[in-house]
Amino acid sequence: VGTVNESLLAPPEPDVEYPTVGVVDSGICREATHLDPWLVGREEYVPHKLQDNSHGTMVAGLIAGARALNHGDTRFPEAQAKILDVAVFERDAILSEDSLVAILSDVIPKYPEVHVWNLSLALSGATSPSEFSDLSCFLDVLHDRYGCLFVISSGNHQLLQAWPQSIAYEADRVASPGDSIRALTVGAIANAHKDNSLSRTEEPSPFSRCGPGPCFVPKPEVAHYGGNCTAEGNYAQTGILSIGPKNSLCESLGTSFSAPLVSAQAAALWQALDNQASACTPERIKALLIHSALLHSDEVSTSTVNHYGFGRPGDVIDALYCDPNALTLMFETDL
Repeated sequence: VGTVNESLLAPPEPDVEYPTVGVVDSGICREATHLDPWLVGREEYVPHKLQDNSHGTMVAGLIAGARALNHGDTRFPEAQAKILDVAVFERDAILSEDSLVAILSDVIPKYPEVHVWNLSLALSGATSPSEFSDLSCFLDVLHDRYGCLFVISSGNHQLLQAWPQSIAYEADRVASPGDSIRALTVGAIANAHKDNSLSRTEEPSPFSRCGPGPCFVPKPEVAHYGGNCTAEGNYAQTGILSIGPKNSLCESLGTSFSAPLVSAQAAALWQALDNQASACTPERIKALLIHSALLHSDEVSTSTVNHYGFGRPGDVIDALYCDPNALTLMFETDL
């Protein structure tokens, strides 16, 4: 839809210390030069000539500067983070679950300074109502071993319907590995609508998979903007804007683009809370983002929680504080 310049994606401020998010995706285009200052490193598990960087570049752009890329819309996070680019998807090929497990086992221990990892990916189909997927259990093991937080998209379905949706109960359940207990799973809500859009602004996106997770675990926990569309899948002027290959300004939609918005918020919050006297934990970040979502949301009900989670989290300062006449207590304990 256009070209990205420095007014849409400025380089990092030289006197600002930014957190880093690990982006496990299709890789970032080497000709998207406005992203170069935001990259801290690359890990390529697919030869460069076999990569299609469209998806990974857009995901990374939303972590580096979602608000400016989306016309300065203040509903998008102010939080920004640098990016560790981990290219895992080969063009026109399916990544096996075993290969992804091997890659994550290799790359996560290499970067202990990276606390938040964005996984805008999902296996096909819905998860079981009673059993957790092998991939989600593996991510929980990595979480416990390395103390990191995985931010995962809830997945997309093709059964587009107007809200409130009436899809058969099992058909649009969250996809693996979004059923991970330890991870923070992100659904999508509409940032805009037109007369023929299936959702109104702030309603769940027509394609966003919903909960609950296995054994009625609340999934997704939070939601953020992922775009909107018509019954035919048209999303012009109702999608999410980000940088694409060769500095193009691209519009798209999906829970893939709601997850990085929350990843940037999580990384910024972790940096704000982390100090040597009291090292931060992924549980604390997850709890505070849910707390922030509740502060920003209408009353959570059984009819909305499976689609919105607990709402859309705000920026760091909102997660740390509440109303002047309220008191927030947080308890951390081993179960």
